[in-house]
Parts: sequence; C-alpha cells; structure tokens
Amino acid sequence: METISQAVGIRNGVTMMPNIKADLQTVTGLLDRIPSSQGGTADMPGAWSTDRTTLVAEVADAITAFQTQNQLPVVDGVVDPGGPTLRLMNQLAGPAPITGAVVLPDSPNILNQDSWFVADPSTLNGGGPIHGQWISPQLTRMLIRVTGTSIQWFGVVVPRDSSGGIIGGPPHIFFTPSPNQHPCSCP
Repeated sequence: METISQAVGIRNGVTMMPNIKADLQTVTGLLDRIPSSQGGTADMPGAWSTDRTTLVAEVADAITAFQTQNQLPVVDGVVDPGGPTLRLMNQLAGPAPITGAVVLPDSPNILNQDSWFVADPSTLNGGGPIHGQWISPQLTRMLIRVTGTSIQWFGVVVPRDSSGGIIGGPPHIFFTPSPNQHPCSCP
C-alpha cells in the first residue's frame, strides 16, 4: 500500500497543494500502474514533464480524470493522504515495479567492441516496424541486484556521453515478459 505525507494536486483547479517531490512520485507511479480504462496512465508510463510547474498541472489533470472515470463522490484534482482517491489508486494499481541497485562500480570502456547494432529509438513508438541503427558509444558495465523478482542479479551495459555521464540519466530496464514469469525465451 503506497502512502503520501501531504496532499498532491491542485484542489478544484485553484488551491495548490504541497506537492512534495516524493509524494508526486508516488502518485505518478500509482497512475502509471493503473490501466487507462480505469483512469490511469499505464498506456504511457513515465510520460510526465520534468518541469515542476507543468508536472503539478499534469498530475492534477490526471487525478481529476481518475476521479471522474471512477465516479468518486469528490472530483477535486487532489489525492489526500489516507483519502478515498489514494485508497482506490492502491486498489487498482498493478504490482509495484521491480527495483534494483548498482553493486559493481562503473567500469568505463570495459568492452572491446567499437560499434553496436541497437533499436532506433525513433521507431519504438508502436506505429510501425522497429529499425536498427549502429552506435559507437563509450560503455559502462554495471551489476545490478534486483528485488521483487525471482531473478536476483542482472548484468547491464549502458552508454556514456562525452562528459562521462550515463546517456539519458539512470537506466530503466524493462523485461517482457517480466523475469518472474515463465516461460521466457531470450535471444
């Protein structure tokens, strides 16, 4: 059961709630685990703005849509701690995502391959076939310990930018099917 410390959203489109960062993350995380047919955003998880002002407005709109879709008695664009909106979000949300932590320090350039054939990100929108592209990134190896699944360890290689940072920020790793489902065939 996910909890929040203070209210999230904009009450009746007028009164700004505290919208503490951790609470915003909890609410967006719940919405991202609820199917759109039930008022959630699972069809586009993580598509939230990185600008705080825009994010709060998006979250308030999503809360209002959730409350309306589920015919809650109060439709005000706010999730209150322990309130009916939060209880229903917890009830409808799918399982919590698998989490992990890097346990092997970064080791830049550990692989001796100059280029890699990968999926072209611009073709991953689901509107057509996936095309590949060759990239020549600086790579970093990480060993990740995972909780919430039957498989406990994963090796991951992520590209670095020219300044040494991980391209796109912290990597997000997705499994289809999830690693605790069977059968799973991997190439």
